Amino acid sequence: MVASRDELDAELRTITDMRNALAGELPPEREEQLLAEAMDYLQRTTPRQTTWQDIAAGQMAHVDQTWAEMEQWIAGDVPTGVQGNPLRALEQTKDRYEQSVLRVGETLGEQADRIAEERIAQLGPNPVPELRDRCRDAARAYIASDVTNREEAMRRLREARDALNEVDGHQVLSREATIRAQAYREVLSQIRPMGGVQPAIKGRPRAEAVEHLSTVSNDVPAEWIAAINATQPPLSLSRIKGVRANYRPGEHKIVVAAHGHVSEMYHEFGHRLEEHVPAVWLATNTFLQRRTTDADGNREPERRYGPGRSDEHIRPDGFVEGYVGKSYDGVYTEVFSTGMEALFAGRYGGLVGDRGADRKDLEHRNLILGLLASAKVRTR
Repeated sequence: MVASRDELDAELRTITDMRNALAGELPPEREEQLLAEAMDYLQRTTPRQTTWQDIAAGQMAHVDQTWAEMEQWIAGDVPTGVQGNPLRALEQTKDRYEQSVLRVGETLGEQADRIAEERIAQLGPNPVPELRDRCRDAARAYIASDVTNREEAMRRLREARDALNEVDGHQVLSREATIRAQAYREVLSQIRPMGGVQPAIKGRPRAEAVEHLSTVSNDVPAEWIAAINATQPPLSLSRIKGVRANYRPGEHKIVVAAHGHVSEMYHEFGHRLEEHVPAVWLATNTFLQRRTTDADGNREPERRYGPGRSDEHIRPDGFVEGYVGKSYDGVYTEVFSTGMEALFAGRYGGLVGDRGADRKDLEHRNLILGLLASAKVRTR
């Protein structure tokens, strides 16, 4: 069959546009159209052979394209083809980058959900809720007991607690969250090398702190940590009794509670990653700005975060926890830090409503997955 002149002209235009896209000379709107056409063609021609990795690869290519344009803005250059108000064009580029990251995260999240749900279904009924009810009933019985039966009431309470601890252990990570975290690790490892590089540390921190940092670093792209090790001073770790965990950027220091859970390390090391991976802080700030901006274009009003923290202000939006919307000066947010501890340490119901959490936020979950899969560690 001989192609018509119109068909040949259309193919030639597509080839020319693809070359211009690779050279960074194609208008953003045409890039979006080309990506949509490519994905449509892939799904129409090989629907049975197309895998989630194929879809993610196409989406990752668009992330790379939008990030290349973003790098030009960061370097102080106006990308080729930009017309009209440069500030407006910059905001549009930020929005496109965030949305491209979210699409990658959605694809990975859906695949991880398929893996996790299949494994969770094989576990059978979860005994933890029933055991917790048993503990509560035993505690109430002990409180209501008198001197004559207090010893028996205490025995029953201890038995109930022992049974719960054997299954649940009072851990932050439930069995469902453990499975989900592993599913996230599996899908991410098929996209880029994860873990295997340990953060450079100084001094002789306590073994538990080093162990927690090692656990966290294995859920982080190897590229990120290698680059931070090469460009930043070593990290110091402290564990202090009764302290509220924090990251001190000027000191390159993480402080956690003396007997804190690994979730604290996910959170605080997340701040260090956000600080030194430009693509992360760009996406998290754009995400926070969008989520806390009303339909009329006005930002959601700030409010104090709790009576004991009058110096902290948040825009709670519809986040699973208002603290996600905390306001900072500079590049910092709580978006990435809370997201990391949610996905890998089970906080906030894992952002998917696990462990009876009232809220879930799949968009927040997808942002974290998308960044872990695609974010570049530095600008050109």
